[in-house]
Amino acid sequence: MNDDGRDAGAMRRQVPGMNLLTVAEVAAELRCSTRTVYNRVNDGELTAIKRPGSPWLIPRQSLDDYVSRYLCPANPSTGSNPSSTSSQAGRSGTSSGRTPAPGAADASLRAFRASRAAREIRSGRR
Repeated sequence: MNDDGRDAGAMRRQVPGMNLLTVAEVAAELRCSTRTVYNRVNDGELTAIKRPGSPWLIPRQSLDDYVSRYLCPANPSTGSNPSSTSSQAGRSGTSSGRTPAPGAADASLRAFRASRAAREIRSGRR
C-alpha cells in the first residue's frame, strides 16, 4: 500500500490517460474465467498490451467498449422485468423475441446435421 492507501500494483498499471486492468481483474468484472478473457483478446474483441515478462494489461476503455457492444437494452414496452420479456419471447417463437436473420435457420440446421453425423461416425453407426 502507498501513503494514500492505494495498491502499488495499481499505481504501476496507470498510464497517463489510460486505466489498465489485469486479465484477472477483467475476468472478475465480466464474471468469467481468465481463459475466456485471453480468448476474447485473441479473437480481437478486447485489446491488450503485452510486454515480455509482464502480465497482459487491458485498457479500461476496451472493456467498456466490449460490454457496450453486448449490452441488451431494456424493452420500453415491457420494462426491465425479465419475466415479462420471456413471456413475450414465447409468443414470438424465438428466445430473444427478435426475428432471426435470413438463413439463420438453414445454418443452424446444417450445424445440427454435421454434429449428428460426427456423433454417428464416432459411435460406428456410419
